[in-house]
Parts: sequence; C-alpha cells; structure tokens
Amino acid sequence: MESLTGHSVKFGYQEETADTVTELAATGQLVIETYVRDRVLFIDVTNTFDPEIQGTVKEYRVTMANDEPLPDWIRVVRDGFVVAERPANLWDLNLKISAAMEDGSLITRGVAIDGPTGEIQPLEYTTAQADKDDGHMFEARVRQLGSG
Repeated sequence: MESLTGHSVKFGYQEETADTVTELAATGQLVIETYVRDRVLFIDVTNTFDPEIQGTVKEYRVTMANDEPLPDWIRVVRDGFVVAERPANLWDLNLKISAAMEDGSLITRGVAIDGPTGEIQPLEYTTAQADKDDGHMFEARVRQLGSG
C-alpha cells in the first residue's frame, strides 16, 4: 500500500486579527488540505468556525485566482472536495477558495498549490465581504506571499 503525503494551510475567519496560533484557533479556521497520488490532486476544504460566533458555512466555492473558469480537468465532486487530474506540464495552480456563509457573506482565501507535490501556500487577498443582495465579491489587491 502506498501512503499519501498531505499538506495543509489554515486561515483565520478574519486574517488580520489572528496573529498567533492560539488566536487563529480561537477565531475559527478555514482549513484547506491537499494530497497527490498518481498526478491526481485532491483538495479538501473544511472549517472550525463556531456557528454561534462566525456563523454557518452554506457552501464552498472554488475558482481560479485570476477569475477564469475552472478548467475541465478540475472537478468539484462534492461541497468542499475537489479532484484535479492535472496535465503533466502543469507545475502550479493558483485558486480562490470561498466559504459562502448563511448570512450571504463570503470568506475568500487564495492558495498556490505545487502540482507535483501538493504543497500549498497562501496567496494574500484583502478580506472581502459579499454584497448580501447580489453575492458579488470584490478584492482590492492580490499579492503572492513569499515562502517562509
């Protein structure tokens, strides 16, 4: 049996308020885990939000970081679970992962995923609040964080 190596990144409900691991855990987390096996990338999105404090996630959404549609080789197979049968020449993948909350707001975080290994790193987005009437999201800036 071949083992899988997994990677994960955890984001706070409000990124700018979570300065330590303890604070991050206390505010709830959007958790994105990745696994790779035979060129197939698996992405699993979960959360540790307290429904009484942050609210409840209605659904997860996955889009390309540049707002282009997902290519055919990326499939959302169930809410929060994505399978990407990536082409052999694809080295990295930049995605936006959103948690659509029951109150209509979106919590969006960007990730850069190394295709061959599944290693995941955050892309920084200005915290975006959805317009509760039409659900459109905005980002003021996009900047890839350096590794560290």
